[in-house]
Amino acid sequence: DYPPELVEILVCDNSSDGTPEMVREMAATSAVDIRLLSSQERLPAVKRNQGLAEAKGELVLFLNDDVWVGPGFLAAHAASHAANAEPVAVLGLVEQSAAMPQDPFIEWYQPFAYHELAGREHQDVEYRYSWSMNLSFPREVMLERNLVFHEDWAHIGHEDVELGYRWANAGYRLVYNPDAHGEHYHPHDLDSSCRLQESVGRGLRDLEVLI
Repeated sequence: DYPPELVEILVCDNSSDGTPEMVREMAATSAVDIRLLSSQERLPAVKRNQGLAEAKGELVLFLNDDVWVGPGFLAAHAASHAANAEPVAVLGLVEQSAAMPQDPFIEWYQPFAYHELAGREHQDVEYRYSWSMNLSFPREVMLERNLVFHEDWAHIGHEDVELGYRWANAGYRLVYNPDAHGEHYHPHDLDSSCRLQESVGRGLRDLEVLI
């Protein structure tokens, strides 16, 4: 429900499937400006910086490709920025999608730690909650202060937390707004979740080296 002339969608894609064709097809008929940024880069940090460099808006929102959002999503992010006189980053909520095929593992598996933020709605939270699957920033501050994603990662994961660390050290706040709600649609089983957590652990070691 956000004014379409104020929105642009940048798809930073390194896939080998039909994503580019789908994006071009949608862009041809959409009221929103949709642009495809093709890349051979594997690391999210690099692709997010590519999108940031091409973005034109006052605010930039980073969103993972397996997160679904509803009509009020952009307005909720924008409201949190507008409510603060100084620049802030805004963290939205992501929950497991009930639309995924259900089995006992899917019903049990909770890969995110948003439960730790219960009762902290619309309040400041620590840098370690800087999760870029649903995270917005004022674009010019990121560029002018060089608060962009660090690209020197051996593994995927925690490049967003490292940015949050530098964002906080630069004197800026991170605000949690669960009204900016997304649903995570990525069915996992035991094997795939273990592979994911192994990758997360390797990313933590990269984070340890950097900070």
